[in-house]
Amino acid sequence: MPITRELDKQAREDIHKAIDSIIDRYLSEGVTIYDLQRYFKMEKSFKTFLSDINYAGRRYFGDDEDYPSFVKKILKKIILDKTSEVETKSLSENIIKRFDQFLNEAAVVLDNDEITAEYLFNDMEYSEDDKDILADYFKTKEEYIDSKEPKYCVYSITDFQADVLKNNRVALDVMILSEHQLDKMKENVVKKMVSGVFSQIPEQIDYMGIRVKPHSMMDKAKLKEDVEKLVGIQQILNLVTKVSGYSFADKFGEDYYIWKKGK
Repeated sequence: MPITRELDKQAREDIHKAIDSIIDRYLSEGVTIYDLQRYFKMEKSFKTFLSDINYAGRRYFGDDEDYPSFVKKILKKIILDKTSEVETKSLSENIIKRFDQFLNEAAVVLDNDEITAEYLFNDMEYSEDDKDILADYFKTKEEYIDSKEPKYCVYSITDFQADVLKNNRVALDVMILSEHQLDKMKENVVKKMVSGVFSQIPEQIDYMGIRVKPHSMMDKAKLKEDVEKLVGIQQILNLVTKVSGYSFADKFGEDYYIWKKGK
């Protein structure tokens, strides 16, 4: 006579617990889940397994009931679940590994064409109060300095030294950025890189019957933190030079960086 629903539930719980314990012990000793799959397919191995679990749940079955087949069904399901866990973990680790490889390379290709001047200078704070700093650096007067492109912190400096009659003035275009502005640029770059990484991840991956949503396994805050470590001040300076077309001139004082174009 088949066991009742209540006894069936109790038997499954006892057997499941015993099988979990044995499998975890095997796995902790270095046996792979795939080895266990092959091992338990052999009838002799399965009989040994029944002894290993001390015939857990056997007391719920009558003499005429097929206890071994009941255990086999539960064992098969548990092994499939464990295999899925292993494969999902492996797939996740491979995804993370690819992220690490991308991040390691990201510092090298930071000055890629996807980051334009408009994007780099986006949401920047501008000021015309830098004229006195430029006057000090270029040893000229503030009245000879005009704001040319405020959005890009570009100024035009008139050089009268070339002609004392002032009828052939020579203009020098310069760009000046503060440490604070460079930090804002770094924020823009990091945002672009993190967004780019996520845009390359497929919405889901189907592998050997396992459906994984990679985005759900990724810690975006951790990724942002890792990217920030890769982007340094020198890389931002190089990027500004590339996208602006200006030549880096010098760092002035504690907080200012100057580029120039022209004479």
